[in-house]
Amino acid sequence: MTRQVQNQIKQANNHDQQRAALAAAEARANNFKPRQIFWEKRLQGQHASINDENYEKFNLPRNIKPMLPEHMSDDSVVRAIVTSLYDRNNTITVTGQAASKQEVNKNPAIFLDPYQPPTQQISVDDNDLKRQEERVQHYRRELERIIKMDILNNHDILPTTAG
Repeated sequence: MTRQVQNQIKQANNHDQQRAALAAAEARANNFKPRQIFWEKRLQGQHASINDENYEKFNLPRNIKPMLPEHMSDDSVVRAIVTSLYDRNNTITVTGQAASKQEVNKNPAIFLDPYQPPTQQISVDDNDLKRQEERVQHYRRELERIIKMDILNNHDILPTTAG
């Protein structure tokens, strides 16, 4: 091996070591723990068990599509989304995977970002927000109606005191 090739190998090794050291220092500084790819699969098929209650599966909204539907259930995708949203160490915006579905299918271990849920790009438009606001208003009115009925029903039962 020539001296030039040896120097190139040494420089490449130094570069890799520097990059690894930088990543480790950044992780320590952020108190950031690495996340395994496909960690959601460990919980696939598991759910809370409450006596005399049927378990209802999660249904993904129409604008959220799993990246690998043949390998991961909707329940697992929902868990990943919820974890991404509520992870206190995660300071990035939850957007789904940046890689295309073809790239991910080619080699998921390389192209999947473990800090994003295993979904195609998630986008929320004004129509989605409007529909959600309408649902919230509907349920608020429904709750108000139920509370009023409850107050009226309980008012009839309360004993009256003669003054």
